[in-house]
Amino acid sequence: MSTKLYYFSGTGNSLVVARDIAAKIDGKLIPIPAVMDKEIIKIDADVLGIFSPTYCMRMPGIVERFIGKLTNL
Repeated sequence: MSTKLYYFSGTGNSLVVARDIAAKIDGKLIPIPAVMDKEIIKIDADVLGIFSPTYCMRMPGIVERFIGKLTNL
């Protein structure tokens, strides 16, 4: 079973959590900004994780745009 963990981190806290979980479950860690140039982001993993901080009880705009590009869920 393949696992991909996408993360966005402003101060590094979300990255630390994502990195710890990736190490424990043998997941591939991918920064969200690294894939944002794609129009469509096809998910080819069995398990998907998204790590992000919240700002004023909302996701950062980049994370909302990332989720909007996901296909093949």
